[in-house]
Amino acid sequence: QAGESISLGHVDIHKRPITISTYDATKVYDSTELTSEDAANSAGDTKVYTITGDSSLAPLDTVQINKTSSITNVGKKENSILYSINNPLLGDVTNSYDIATDFGNLEVTPKSGLVINVFDVFDYTYNGTYQYASFTCNYENLQPNDYPEVEALPLYDAGTYEPEDFFSYRIINQITGLETTNSYEDVTIVSSTFTIHKADLSIKMMDINIDLLNEKLPDPLSIANVSGLQSANILKLTYGKDAYKEVG
Repeated sequence: QAGESISLGHVDIHKRPITISTYDATKVYDSTELTSEDAANSAGDTKVYTITGDSSLAPLDTVQINKTSSITNVGKKENSILYSINNPLLGDVTNSYDIATDFGNLEVTPKSGLVINVFDVFDYTYNGTYQYASFTCNYENLQPNDYPEVEALPLYDAGTYEPEDFFSYRIINQITGLETTNSYEDVTIVSSTFTIHKADLSIKMMDINIDLLNEKLPDPLSIANVSGLQSANILKLTYGKDAYKEVG
């Protein structure tokens, strides 16, 4: 009727509160990935997530997983996922939810029991230059897809050296190209020592006759017969104390 007014109310649609959770998973390093899917499988679930909280998804809405997590080397990382919530009629309805997350963790622990056998270690004799040990290696309990890079270290002085002195190693994963040395713990190295033997040096001084009053002693090197001196080495000779003060 004329003169009547209509007051319209309003409708509030509040965001639906949910919590998206993921699982924990742990394994010993084996050179392969530990994934969000592995964590779900260990928990007996086919989905990498669960919906918890006071409410669940609205009818017809589904979660689409866009990215999951993984870890290969020793360490711990959050089992996070990237997701969206979709409705077949409305499309992406993620913003219609008040979403909390409770992500688990993926953890890889070190592998024990790696044995490096070093054999056929050949000794050398000091030659005045840097020398590198010659040896052969094999490995026990090395994980698939991992391969070792072994390097002989330069040594100069004569002496007997332990394995950590004459070679070094690192382990590389062939699939990722990343170093995985730290993914092994309590590594055992079975090896003999490496020896650089002393070289034989012979110094023979010739007899000389001089007049102490009128002559000086010659350079000792000029009256020395030297054999066995290695390349790059320099021999220095001096007379003993008071060698020139007495007749005889």
